[in-house]
Formats: sequence, C-alpha cells, structure tokens
Amino acid sequence: MAGGDPRELLQRLPAELEKLLLDSRAIATNALTGLHRSPYRGSSIEFREHREYQHGDDLRRLDWRVYAKSDRLYIKQFEDETTLTVEIVIDTSSSMSYQSTATSVSKFERAQLLTAAIADLAIRQGDAVRLWSVSDCLEVLTEQRRQESHLLEVARTLTELSPEGVDAPTISFEHLASELHKRSVVVVVSDVLFETEAFLTPLRSLQAKQFDLNVLRVNDPQEIDFDFSQPSYFECLETSRQTFVHPNLFRKAYQAEWMKREKALVDACRQSHITLHRHRTDHEPVDTLQSWMEYRHRALR
Repeated sequence: MAGGDPRELLQRLPAELEKLLLDSRAIATNALTGLHRSPYRGSSIEFREHREYQHGDDLRRLDWRVYAKSDRLYIKQFEDETTLTVEIVIDTSSSMSYQSTATSVSKFERAQLLTAAIADLAIRQGDAVRLWSVSDCLEVLTEQRRQESHLLEVARTLTELSPEGVDAPTISFEHLASELHKRSVVVVVSDVLFETEAFLTPLRSLQAKQFDLNVLRVNDPQEIDFDFSQPSYFECLETSRQTFVHPNLFRKAYQAEWMKREKALVDACRQSHITLHRHRTDHEPVDTLQSWMEYRHRALR
C-alpha cells in the first residue's frame, strides 16, 4: 500500500477498518490465487507492462530475459490484460442488516468481508476494481483503480456503509446496465430477497454483450431453515410491517416457498449464463470464496 510501511499504516487505521483489511486478506490468501481466468485475456498482441509473478500464473507468460537480468520472475501483460475491470455491487438495503442467533455476523457484515476479499484478489491479479452500492438506487462508490492502495479505499468505503432503504432492483440494475460499456467482470453481493426477474432482466443485457456476470447470494441460516420455535411477531426490515406467525405451523410452507424461489433463481441464472454462488453466514467465508473460484477456474479454462 502507498504511504510507507503497511504495518505502520495498519497501526494508524480505525480498528474496524484494520479488522476488515486483515480478515479479507486472510480469506483472499487462503482462496485460490487469482480472481479469474478471463476468456478475453491474451487476445491482444500489443505488450503493455510487466507484473510480478504470482503462484498460479501461466508459466508461458514469464519473461525470461527480465529474469536473467534481475533474478526475479515477471509476467508479460498485454493491452487486453491490463484493462479488465471488476465491478463489485454490494446490496445495502435494510434486509441486509438481519442477524439471527444462529450466527455471529449480520448478512451485511459478511457481504462487506466477501466484497473486500474479492477486491483484494482482483487487485493482486492486476485488475482494476470499482465499487457500487444498490438499494433503492444505484450509487458508484469508488473510481476504477488497480493500485494496491485502492484496496484501502475500497475497505474504508465499505466500513462507512450501513444497510438502509428498500430494494428497487429493476431501476437499480437497469441503471447499472446503462453505465457499463466496456466488457468486465460483474459481481453482485446480495441476499436476493426480491423477484428474480427484477434484477436478472437488466443483467441479461450485459450478458448479451459478453460481460462476465456473477451473483454471490448471502443469507442468514434462519432465512433458509426457518428454525424458530416460539410464536412471535416477524417484522419486515424494509417496510416495518409485522406479522404474527406460529413457526411450527408455518415452517413447512415457508421452506417449500423458499425452495421454489431458490430453484427459480438457480434455473434463471443457468439459462442466462450467470454464475450463482450461495453463502450462509454460519459457514466459513473462505470456503464459499474458494468454491466460487474453483468453479470459475473450471468454467473459464
């Protein structure tokens, strides 16, 4: 990172920001090396710059002349390789604040961590990262940058966010589709508690332009299992509407509806060639990220 010794920099950071940076770096390090193996890479013959070799890089791209002079391994990058952007869209609607007693973090806290880890992986790969938020509207939060110091900006921005507002997926993702013109990797981090077509329809217009589209769905285990025991009032975090429910009488119907909607989402993403990965907040984030990376590695070979 820019600004001197990274260890000294970390000592000056707010505790919340330092924790996010350190935790996301640990997750990124333990996941597979490199965010993607893009089908768009390598198609240009115009040399652009060198990048230091990282484990997992294609050995055919090593510049042995540079190695002979410097005794260090560098990868040759070409024009297409240096212009890829990873667009990360994090859901900041009120429903993301939910946290049950079955887990130690809210959906939004886990989404923050996964977003920071993905940004870390992308920047290590040499790609530019831009951060967006989506709730009742779309907002661009950072510029497109690939410098390592940009990770600090992304993490700082994430810690300043709070989940609020209601979902307006159609308007927000139509806006996103209209803003993105250059082929890129798009990663949506959300609980996806809205109608499937409301956000997939706009994303399909990007898929038609050969964007690499990914949805990382983050849910609390109780949203999936509905493993409550006591009759209670349940409140919608976005509308504040309350409904009295007896869990034992409602559980089977709830789980059936959840599975129905889940299948519709899975089928729609598959048909639209959108990569969908799901994460429960009671599971380890590194396992989810690694599984997603392995899937992408196989798909883009």
